[in-house]
Order: sequence, then structure tokens, then C-alpha cells
Amino acid sequence: MITKPTKENVLECLKLLCKKFPKAFNIQDPKPLKINIHEDIKRALKKYNLREDVLQLTLRIYMGKAKYIQATLDETHRINLYGDQSRKKIQKKHKDYAREKLEELSKKAS
Repeated sequence: MITKPTKENVLECLKLLCKKFPKAFNIQDPKPLKINIHEDIKRALKKYNLREDVLQLTLRIYMGKAKYIQATLDETHRINLYGDQSRKKIQKKHKDYAREKLEELSKKAS
């Protein structure tokens, strides 16, 4: 029987991502990650047998934080696992979405 991801699973996964990819996963100074980065993570960390649902939830939580969303507005490019900048700029629709999400978070906080 497969169980739901636990808080401990997510924290463990986030610690692993921060340890293995410190240029991409920095809680204090997040940068916008490339689209579909989960595929790169699965390939790079194949030996760890990360559960797909745990990885997806970890990424959703990490990318849902206000600092990460703000970074999407502040930065011009996304980065890969090793901190290398993408050639393409962050699309306007992604910046617009980030702006909306920050407004939602702000409303929830007040």
C-alpha cells in the first residue's frame, strides 16, 4: 500500500535537494527554476529512488513560498540544477502568474 507523503518525507527531500544542488535550492535566496526541473532531478538522483509524489509536493511547497515567487518577478532568467542560467527569459505570463500568487498570499496573510 502506498501512503501519502508525510511532512518528514518532504523535509527529507528538501534537505537532499539543498545538499545536492545548493545553487538551485537555497531557501534564503531562491532563484526561479527551469521548467520541468523535476525530470532533471529524477535523472540526477536516480539512485535515491525518490517517490514522484514526494518530489512533486516538495517542489510545489518550495516554489509556493513568497520568496521564490518574488524571485520569479525579480529575476530575468530561470536556472538549472547547477545554477546555470537559461537562455530564454522568464515569460511574461509566468511573471503575471507570480504577481497574482503574491497578491493571493498577501490577502491570506492579512
